[in-house]
Amino acid sequence: MGVLKILVFKINNKMFAADINDIERIIKYEEATYIPDMPSFVEGVINYEEKVIPSINLNKKLGLNEENLESRKVIVIRREEKRFAVVVDNVCEVRETEEKSIEDIPINNFNIKKDYIKGLINLNENIVIVLNLFKILTESEEEIIFLGDIT
Repeated sequence: MGVLKILVFKINNKMFAADINDIERIIKYEEATYIPDMPSFVEGVINYEEKVIPSINLNKKLGLNEENLESRKVIVIRREEKRFAVVVDNVCEVRETEEKSIEDIPINNFNIKKDYIKGLINLNENIVIVLNLFKILTESEEEIIFLGDIT
């Protein structure tokens, strides 16, 4: 076990984090182009480096209310050759933490599917939920969202 670099961000006034190695880039929010027949958490698609990628609203995906729409940011995730964007309320910081400081969830009172959560860390007296961004989408959701590989 060693040092883990994480990106800390807010969704619905709750602190979340993700492994920086899962993240390609953070970009400013842009309104997505609506695509019909997508799951409710998919805002649509955005242009990213001359490609079209799906944009996922993490508030909706995690079953949280949307707040703070003015400071939204987009985190671009790369999984092998596929990229997708996740919209968050705000990005706070990149910081290092010991991998051993990530604790298992004793009980899940966050109303978030346990598969999405790697664990919890305590940062400056704040409980931060560490997400596994690769597990945010199920295989069937990926098939629908990537529309036969639009990226």
